[in-house]
Amino acid sequence: MPGRDAWAESTPPRRRDEGGRSEHELLASALERLDEPVVLGDGEGRIVRINAAFGRAAGLAPAEAAGRELRSLAAGPEAEAAIDAACEAA
Repeated sequence: MPGRDAWAESTPPRRRDEGGRSEHELLASALERLDEPVVLGDGEGRIVRINAAFGRAAGLAPAEAAGRELRSLAAGPEAEAAIDAACEAA
């Protein structure tokens, strides 16, 4: 999955749990288990990773979403303003 590799490489791995899983593996697993749609983007407004719930809601496979502009998924000025604010905070 292209988005996952970019995300995993963007921050150094930290701790491991008792089962030997890295912090990245734990976060990725938690992200996939959420019922709420989640999209992770970079500071330039591109999608880095989506979870399965987001993929179902947007009709996208993770590989299709990675690298796309977040703005391409926006529906209206309120959504665009939220994306702009998120990019500025990143």
